[in-house]
Amino acid sequence: MVSIASYRRIEINETIDCINVSEMQRKIEFELNEYKTIIISLKKLKRIDLSGLYMIYLLKQKSPANTIILEGLENSAFLKAIEKTGTAHLLYKIRA
Repeated sequence: MVSIASYRRIEINETIDCINVSEMQRKIEFELNEYKTIIISLKKLKRIDLSGLYMIYLLKQKSPANTIILEGLENSAFLKAIEKTGTAHLLYKIRA
């Protein structure tokens, strides 16, 4: 019987954009198969574009409750991207 560990923390230290968003999504989805909960820390995020915001939104929406926890939503790069892209309404949905 395969045992699933309780959680895994993924630190995003640089950028999530159209160049690396697919790779990042695959990594997170792979980790979801190995761990019950994934904690994604955006505390050190340097930049995120619309594709990165949408990836986070989709992962959060399609995952069962409490399997993806987001930290660092107060990060200035994250908040700036939400403001510039007009996606502030998504912030409330991904906080839930």
